[in-house]
Amino acid sequence: MSRILSTLLLLSITVSLCAQKSFKRIGYVPFHRVNMVEQLDFKGLSHLNIAFANPDDYGNLHTKDYDYSPMVKKAHSHNVDVFISLAGGGLPKDISERWETLMDPFNRSWFISKIKDYVLRNGLQGADMDLEWGDVNRYYSDFILEMKDTFDVYELGLTVALPAVKRFSPITDEALKAFDWINMMVYDARGPWDPNNPGQHSSYEFALEAIEFWKGEGIPAEKLVLGVPFYGYDFSKKSKVRSVYYSDMIAKSSTNAFLDARGSIYYNGINTILAKLKIAYDELGGIMMWELSQDAPNAFSLWKNIRNELQLYELEKKSTAQSCSPNPSPNPFTEAFILDLKEDLSGYAKIYDTKGNVIYTENFRNKKLLNIKPLNIPDGIFVVDVVSKSKTLKYKLVKQSN
Repeated sequence: MSRILSTLLLLSITVSLCAQKSFKRIGYVPFHRVNMVEQLDFKGLSHLNIAFANPDDYGNLHTKDYDYSPMVKKAHSHNVDVFISLAGGGLPKDISERWETLMDPFNRSWFISKIKDYVLRNGLQGADMDLEWGDVNRYYSDFILEMKDTFDVYELGLTVALPAVKRFSPITDEALKAFDWINMMVYDARGPWDPNNPGQHSSYEFALEAIEFWKGEGIPAEKLVLGVPFYGYDFSKKSKVRSVYYSDMIAKSSTNAFLDARGSIYYNGINTILAKLKIAYDELGGIMMWELSQDAPNAFSLWKNIRNELQLYELEKKSTAQSCSPNPSPNPFTEAFILDLKEDLSGYAKIYDTKGNVIYTENFRNKKLLNIKPLNIPDGIFVVDVVSKSKTLKYKLVKQSN
C-alpha cells in the first residue's frame, strides 16, 4: 500500500466517521385510514405523505369525502412535515386522462396554481408526485419544472415516488434534478400480476439493485430514499394472489416478526427491514415506509424497531462527532505518534485492527499529550480509542513503514 493510498483511505474513513447528515424518515398513510389516526405512530418521523389526491375536471384536488386534517394535526404536533401525495399507481382511465389534460401546456400553469393553493390551504409542507407508468406522459417533465419554480417561491417541498429499477422515458435529467429527493419504491418485484412466479417481492438484494440503478442515473446518494414494505403477498392460491399486511402476519404468530416468509406468504420481517435500514443510513438520504397503517403494534412494530435502531445510530454519530479531534501526528506514522487530547485526562488508549482485535493498550494519568510508540504493529489501518471518565475520543490512523 503506497503512502498516498494510505492517506486517501484514512481521509475517506475520517470523513465517514465525522460527517453529519439529516436522515429522512418518511411514512405514507392512505387518506382513508384517517379513522386509525389514534393508533398511528408519527413520533420520530421527519415526513408524513398522505396518499393520494387527484383532480376533478376543474383541477381541484380531492381525497373523496375523507377529512385527513386529524392526521395533519397529529403529525404537526410531533414536528413532522406533511406532504400530499398526488395521483398514485394504477389510476382509472378517467383520472388518467384528466391528469394528461390538466398537464397540457394550455392548462398547466393554472393547474399548478391550484395544487399550490391546495397545499397551502391544508397547512401542508409540500407535494409528492406519484404518477406512474403510462401516466408519465409527454407533458410530465415540463410540468414538473414549472411546478418546482412555483413551489420554490412558497418554500414548499417537491418529491417523487419512482419504481426501484425503472426510469420512465419521458422524465428528463433536468426534471429528475428538480425533485428534492426520490422515494424509491423498492417492492412489488412480484405480485398478483404474475401468479405463477411466487417469491419475495422486496428482497435485500433488490434494494441493492435499486440503489445502484438510481446512482447510475446520476442521482446523488443523499437524494435517494429507500422504500420498504409493511405488507407482503400470499401466493397460496394462484387464482387469487392477495396482499397481506405485516400486522396480519404478527396476529397469526409473533414469531413471524423475524421471518420473511411463512408458507406461500412473502413479506419483510424485522431483521430484513433493519438490514435495509443499515444500508440506507450508511449510504442514502433516508428510508420510506409504505405504509404505516399496515404495521403491527408494540414490540413487533416495524416502525418502532426502525426508530429504536435509528436512535442508536444517532447516539453513536453524536458521540463520534463530539470525539472527532485533529488526526494523530504524524499520520501515517512509522514508529510513534502523538495524540493531542486538548486537556489533561486520565484513562487508557487502545489500538484496534480492522477486525476489532485489541493490539495495543496504554494507561495514562493527567496527560494532555500522549506520545504512543506501539511496538511490532504491522502496516495497515487502525482505530485508536482514548477512554477517560469524562469523554471518549476516537481516531483513525495508518501505520506505514519506511
